Amino acid sequence: EKGTSVVDILVKPDPEHKTWLYSVFTVIQFLVSNGLPLRGDEECTGFSSESFGGGLFLNTFGDLLFKLNPELHCIAKRLPHNAKYTSPEIQNEVIKIMGEMVEEIVAERCKQSHGYTVLMDGTEDKNGEELEAIVLRYLGDLGVEERTLAVLLAEDRSAKGLLSLLLSTLIKHDIPLADLISDCMDGASVNAGWKGGIQQLISEECGRKVLYIHCINHKLHLVLKKILTAPQQKEGGIGIPSVCRVEVQNFFALVGELYSFFKLKEVKKVYHGKSLKRLIETRWSGHLRATKIIKDHLEDITVALRTSSTNVNIKPENRMKAVGYLKQLEDGTNRFLITFLSDILTYLDIGTQSFQKQENSLANCMRTLKKVKEELTLKKSEYSAEKIAEIIKTDTTSSAFCSDSGGEPRAKRQRKLPSRLDDSVVTARVPIFRNESSDSVMLLRGLVVDVLDTLDAELTERFSEENVSCWGAMRCLIPSSPEFLDVDSLKPLVDYTSSIPGFNEELGGLGNLQEALIAETRVHKQNILQYMTDFKEELKGKDPLISVLRYLDTQGNSAPLLSTLLKVGIICGYSTSTVECVFSARARIDTPNRRRLTPYKQGILTLLHFEKDLTDSLLFTEFLKRWKLTDRRLKV
Repeated sequence: EKGTSVVDILVKPDPEHKTWLYSVFTVIQFLVSNGLPLRGDEECTGFSSESFGGGLFLNTFGDLLFKLNPELHCIAKRLPHNAKYTSPEIQNEVIKIMGEMVEEIVAERCKQSHGYTVLMDGTEDKNGEELEAIVLRYLGDLGVEERTLAVLLAEDRSAKGLLSLLLSTLIKHDIPLADLISDCMDGASVNAGWKGGIQQLISEECGRKVLYIHCINHKLHLVLKKILTAPQQKEGGIGIPSVCRVEVQNFFALVGELYSFFKLKEVKKVYHGKSLKRLIETRWSGHLRATKIIKDHLEDITVALRTSSTNVNIKPENRMKAVGYLKQLEDGTNRFLITFLSDILTYLDIGTQSFQKQENSLANCMRTLKKVKEELTLKKSEYSAEKIAEIIKTDTTSSAFCSDSGGEPRAKRQRKLPSRLDDSVVTARVPIFRNESSDSVMLLRGLVVDVLDTLDAELTERFSEENVSCWGAMRCLIPSSPEFLDVDSLKPLVDYTSSIPGFNEELGGLGNLQEALIAETRVHKQNILQYMTDFKEELKGKDPLISVLRYLDTQGNSAPLLSTLLKVGIICGYSTSTVECVFSARARIDTPNRRRLTPYKQGILTLLHFEKDLTDSLLFTEFLKRWKLTDRRLKV
C-alpha cells in the first residue's frame, strides 16, 4: 500500500492486540500524568473477576474498563499468555517510550526557538541519591515557555560531572550550544564559582562568555536570611550579638513553637481560628505565611491560650506552656513585630511571587525589585516612634489582651492622703502602656532602622546592576523606562548578542550593528510608544518586552536587530522556580510505599507528571511506531 512504511508491513499487529495495547497505553498515560502509582503490594495477572487486580493499573481494567466495555474483557480472556502486556516490564517499557516522546517534543520546540536558557538544580531523594532537573526556557509560538527536558541521576556531583550530564543531554537531543543565551542556577559554589564552577565551565565549553544569572528568588531569600542572622558587634574586643536582631530571631522561634503547640489535640478543640502555618525556613514565602496567620487570628490564638492555661483536661506541662506563650504574645516587642514583620515580608513576597511567573523577563523583574526597594525605604519614616507607641497602645487595649470578664480592672479601695502631701503627690490617673516605657519604644525604633538598613544594603549589594553588565541595557527595552531604546545604553546588550553564534545568521547581513540600531530605533521608537499607549488596557498584565516584540513582528523584517535584542532579553533566565516545582512533583511521586522506585524511573515519572499537558497530548499512533521497533521475543 502506497505510503506505508516497511515497519508497518513487516510488523502488523493483530486488530485485537492493537485494541488491547491502546487500552494499556491509555490507562498508563492517565496514571503517570496524574502522578499515581501503577502496581500494588500484591498483584494477580489473571483475567477473572476474582483474580484480576492489585494496583491501580490492573484495577482500572477490572473495576472500570471491563464494565464499560464488555468486549474488551472478552479480548483480554482471548489474549495469549505471552502477549497480555500487563507485566511490570511492559509497563516500564511503555513509560520509557512516553518519556522519550515528551523529551523530543520539548527539544524540538526549543530548537525551533533558536535561542534558549538552561535552568538547572538538584535535590536528593529518600535514598540520598542526587537527582538533577534540566529545564529549558525558550520563546514558543504562544509566548515564553519553561519546559523540563530531563530529570536525571547525578552520580558525579562535581561541577565537571554536572556539566557532563548537561552536555550529554543536549547532545542526545541535538540542541546546539551555539543557541545558549544564559544559564540560571542557585548560588552554590559548584554552580556560581568563577574558577571551576559550572557557569565558568560552560563559558569555556562554548568558547565565549555565557551570561550566568543567580536565581533572583534564591537571592531574595538570602536577603531575608540576613535579617534573621544576628551580626556580631564588637565591644571591648568581645563579639556580642545585636539585641535588635536577636528579638527577630526569638520572634520566629516563638512562631515555630506556637505551630507545634496548636497541633495538640486538646488545644485544637478550644481554638476556632485558621490553622497555623508551619515555619519552613527554606520556603521563599514561609516566614510571611506563618506570621500573617498569627496576625490575622491573634485574638483567637490568645483566647485559646488563655483557655488552655486553665483547662484541667490538658497536661500540666502544656498548661504551663500556654501561660508562657500568652505572656510572650502580650509582650510589647512581639506585638509590634507581628505588625512590622508582616508589613515588611508582604513587600518582599510581592517580588517573590512576581519572579516565579515564567512569562516575566529579567528586565521587568529588576524594575519590580527597584520599586519594592523604594517602598521599603519609605517604611523607615513611616514607622516613627509615635506610630510604634500607637501600635503597642492599640494592641494593649484590644479585646485580645483584656481579662476574661471583658470589663475594666476593678478599682482599688479609696485611700485618703495626708493634707501635708497635697503639694508633692499627684493622685490623678496618668496614662501608661502597661510596662512599656519610652525606652522600649526607642528600642523598637532602633530595631526598625536596623532591619530596614540591612534590607537596603543587602538588596543593593546582591541586585546591583554592576553584577551583570547587561541588566542596565535590558532595562532600556522597557517602554516605560526613561532610557527606552537609548542607543548608547543598549551597546552592552548588542555586544553580548553578537557574540552568540546562534544569532549570526540573523545579524550577519546588517553590517555595522551600531548604525543598524540607530536606524531601527529612530524609525520604530515613537511608533512603539504610541502602540503601548493605544492598547494600554489590552496589554495590561503582560510583559512589556513580549508586547514590543509582538508589535515588531507585525512590521515584517524591518527591525531584525531590535527583535533579536528583545528575544535575548525575554529568554534570559532569572529564576529557577520551575525547577523547584519539578522537585515538588518528584516528592508527590517518591512516596514511602514506592520502595522499588529506581532513580531512572523516578526521573521519567517526574517528567511525565510535571509536563502533564504534553503527556496527555501524546498520540497512540506515534507510540505504536516506536513500540513496533522493539523485539520482545524471549532469547533462548
